[in-house]
Amino acid sequence: MYYAYPVTICMLGLFLHSSPAYAQVAWEDGYNIQKFGRIKDEATFNTSGSVIGLKYSEIAGSPFSKSDYSIAALYKGEKKLGTAPVKINLFKDEIYFLKGEEELVLEEQGITKIVFSNTGDTTTFLRGYPNIFLNGKKVDGFVQVMNTGRYELLKYTKKEVGTADSAMNYKRYYFSETTHYFLKDMKKVERIKKLDDKNILPFLPKSNTLSEWIKTNGIDLRKEKDVILFLNYYNTTVTNKD
Repeated sequence: MYYAYPVTICMLGLFLHSSPAYAQVAWEDGYNIQKFGRIKDEATFNTSGSVIGLKYSEIAGSPFSKSDYSIAALYKGEKKLGTAPVKINLFKDEIYFLKGEEELVLEEQGITKIVFSNTGDTTTFLRGYPNIFLNGKKVDGFVQVMNTGRYELLKYTKKEVGTADSAMNYKRYYFSETTHYFLKDMKKVERIKKLDDKNILPFLPKSNTLSEWIKTNGIDLRKEKDVILFLNYYNTTVTNKD
């Protein structure tokens, strides 16, 4: 079960002290709606049609995008609400942060963008992004923006709980991970079934003229990092009018 503890954010310039390893949690002026945070204790969810209660420590793997906390700015629309040491639970699409040594879950449901700002980590996650669909249903979870520019690679990672029978005659639970990719051109979003040249290049006008650049730079479009490198270069060759 979850235990609820109120975290009042109704005073302008309120600061919630995090652990010494992190900067303070700082909410922006005007963010004066009372919120609540709850301590992570147990998770109750549906697995194979049954409702069970398990602690995350009893499930192999991790529900988070990254296990460690990193400083990030939180946005609601274009409005910055504050900064905090954050990690994202991709299983329940929840935002975890620290208050002192307490690990809390932000009850604010309107967060639409998280921008991490640690050295070497400037990752951006978006939620509720328009025109992203899977199996005819709109994706409401956090989607990672892999590069910037007119053409962007978007990555949606879905965490689920799987079960397996062990040799000791009891069920073993684990977090499974499924990754889906999308290619964004302004407001248009196309799902990429698979990372490779046949599934990526047709969505990029005149990309066939860059075959020599791809060969010279050893680009393998089956690899995520190479797709990002290619898109970053491709974006320098196009304009918003192309």
